[in-house]
Amino acid sequence: MKQHMFFFDIDGTLLECKDGVNKVSEQTKKALKSLQYNGHKISLATGRPYAYLPDELLSLNFDSMILSNGALIINDQQTIYRNPLDKQSVLKVIDYCLLHDIEYVLEGEKTYDCPFHYEEMNDFFRMFDIPKQARQQVQLDHVYKIAVIAKTKLSHDQFMKNFKDDFQIICHDHKSSDLFKKTQSKARGIKFLSHFLNIDICDTVCFGDGLNDVEMLDIVGLSVAMGNAKGEVKKHADFITTSYQEEGIYEALKHFGFID
Repeated sequence: MKQHMFFFDIDGTLLECKDGVNKVSEQTKKALKSLQYNGHKISLATGRPYAYLPDELLSLNFDSMILSNGALIINDQQTIYRNPLDKQSVLKVIDYCLLHDIEYVLEGEKTYDCPFHYEEMNDFFRMFDIPKQARQQVQLDHVYKIAVIAKTKLSHDQFMKNFKDDFQIICHDHKSSDLFKKTQSKARGIKFLSHFLNIDICDTVCFGDGLNDVEMLDIVGLSVAMGNAKGEVKKHADFITTSYQEEGIYEALKHFGFID
């Protein structure tokens, strides 16, 4: 079979920490190993920074990683692409958050930085099993993404209004969002990495479930939406598999004959 490259979202696809699923299923692990055994390459394509990757994911030995919604790309354990936020833009967000009592975390290349007294952000770190040792100072010119949690919907709405022209913003709910460069996306990361590895975009496959997966679902050769994805996301997929609880990755790979 011709070599393909597979891109996997993490949250809602490989696992779902909000539902207490902090481990990749054994069936999915076997499927990923089978892909590599059959000569294919596998990559993460996630909004998470490297600092948010638990040993559970790192142990799967992905060939590549598209991180922070495409702002950082690692191939064969070497960083091949970096596109951090502008330092002045980062300072602007920090100043606004401090003034309006909004919690924030700065996501760097290998570390993340967040005031230790933030209650909701600390709850998030615990829920998503974020490595504690990576919580260190991040240089302001090496921030790739910023996450914020407001106290109220009104405060969050005002924050969105204030920064919508400066950043690409992905909302997780009525109080929390991720901010990153408007020029970045998982799709751009896939295009860059595919070109770097000399892999035709027609020979790429991706799995996702969230709004930040829509662009990559649109540009790859074969796009798969998880059964638990929102309806709007499913509209952009070539194939809808079962949910992560129902071994959606394994089922789709078997359906298309990539694994036995």
